[in-house]
Amino acid sequence: LAAVIECADRDGQLLLALTANDGVRLHRVQDGSLAGEDRDFGKQTAYTAAFSRDGLALVGSRDGLLRLYRTGPAGLERIVKRPTHSRGSPHAAAFSPDGKKVAVTHIYSGNNISILDATSLDLLYNADTRTDKHGFISVDWSSDGRTLLAGTSAYEEGNRFVRAYADEGKGTF
Repeated sequence: LAAVIECADRDGQLLLALTANDGVRLHRVQDGSLAGEDRDFGKQTAYTAAFSRDGLALVGSRDGLLRLYRTGPAGLERIVKRPTHSRGSPHAAAFSPDGKKVAVTHIYSGNNISILDATSLDLLYNADTRTDKHGFISVDWSSDGRTLLAGTSAYEEGNRFVRAYADEGKGTF
């Protein structure tokens, strides 16, 4: 079992390990014990993860699905599993500071930043990415939640940049 990505919760008590082809595992940091797991990923790579301040975890996978979990020392409970709202695989995710929204970037046949409701994963809106020809590989929020930040990677030209979207991702950059 090889962990592809590991993501710690905000308190540093839990560690979510994403695997190349066997789902996700939630471990307690204090003793390394297994708190929970979800292996229902169809042998696809779990690709991105993010924790909210209130114990939710979002995982995106190459199977094009988003999975939302309630986490805690007692375990890992999947509460939502649904397709993304964009073409391509989810690549990066971040919860807003207030925990009400989650931003998800998509690459590989898609170049989109979706802003979702953090409890239902319903689409609230998309950031304007029409002028970008390269996928966003990172996303985060400013500490006050008013600005959405997204970084690109441009392999061909070597051009990389960070966009700062005003108005929680609804505004201009």
